[in-house]
Amino acid sequence: CFIKTGIKGAVMISGILLAAGESTRMEGAVKALLKVKGETFLEMICSRLWQAGVNEIVIVLGGRAREIMKAAVFSCEKVALNRNYSRGQLSSLRVGLKNISSGTEAVMMTLVDHPLVKAETYHKLISAWQKEKGKIYVPAYKGRKGHPVLFPSSVFKKLLKDDLPEGARSLIINYPEMTRFIEVDDRGVVTDIDTPEIYKEIVQSSAL
Repeated sequence: CFIKTGIKGAVMISGILLAAGESTRMEGAVKALLKVKGETFLEMICSRLWQAGVNEIVIVLGGRAREIMKAAVFSCEKVALNRNYSRGQLSSLRVGLKNISSGTEAVMMTLVDHPLVKAETYHKLISAWQKEKGKIYVPAYKGRKGHPVLFPSSVFKKLLKDDLPEGARSLIINYPEMTRFIEVDDRGVVTDIDTPEIYKEIVQSSAL
């Protein structure tokens, strides 16, 4: 079960979940397997992407792949391995792009350390893209740019082939006329849970 066909059977939106890092700042814990209210980061992100209407999800693993594969519960997601994960996020995004279905018209790139993004936020980005499909969509919370980022198929070749010193962000920098910032009421888009201290604060937060 790799594809959920929600729109006339066609694969239109693919989610790419980057979870290939070694979680070095987490003092031994695997970020993808950390839990908030009983759900792992992986489970939270995937369930919300499905709720928002993506047609498939590709999870890109790397440094802690064996541990994640042993412990995680997958449903309809594809799993791809980035053997060159030490080269950074862009290398993982490229692995994800090489594993999406050929009919994909856009990808939602999300990061495993941003698990609190609401399903409504993913849906808001998708809705904006459906109205103007040639643009890049970036969420913003109180003016701060965050994740995930939705890329249209027209930039896939650039993401795969171009020299992008700032990673995928280079496209946002280089093509401002193509980029749309969508204001959202969702602190999750700027909440990067990458240290034990931040994780502890999130788990204890009364806002969850």
